[in-house]
Amino acid sequence: CPVPPLSAVSLSNFKSSRRPWTDAYQRRIESWCTRGTIPTALVAVSDGRVIGTVALKERELRQYTFTPWLAGLFVVPEFRRQGVGEQLVRAAECEAIALGVEALYLYTPQGQGFYERLGWGVIEHGQSSAGLVAVMSKALKPNPSFQPTAQSCALGALRAARSGGG
Repeated sequence: CPVPPLSAVSLSNFKSSRRPWTDAYQRRIESWCTRGTIPTALVAVSDGRVIGTVALKERELRQYTFTPWLAGLFVVPEFRRQGVGEQLVRAAECEAIALGVEALYLYTPQGQGFYERLGWGVIEHGQSSAGLVAVMSKALKPNPSFQPTAQSCALGALRAARSGGG
């Protein structure tokens, strides 16, 4: 799945998912539609349909000063367990590296095992509006011989999708 900026696809495709979609939520996602800066949003697209999203944000949980955060990972139910979530996380990590980020943070109420398989580690367990969550981090280590760009990150995700990786 290519991972274009959210503004390059029709948001109406994503509205058909089971995720509640409100004008406020759409404005929030659109506010992340920047490249070369945080916040930013990425989406996975299959056959012209948005099937997933992930974002990089400056802040997520108020009680933590860590920055930046991986947030908003969502995959349309019928595309789950096919590697789309992993591709989105990897593309967001690549985007963060391109922006000079050395570590990312996230919180998850139920996905700790998923993120651990992708190299994330638990910092602590804390409270959020979702209840008890795992607060996690990952050190990002760029390859000195490769300087990723937003385009190379998206192309890497596309290659992984075509080869069945992820």
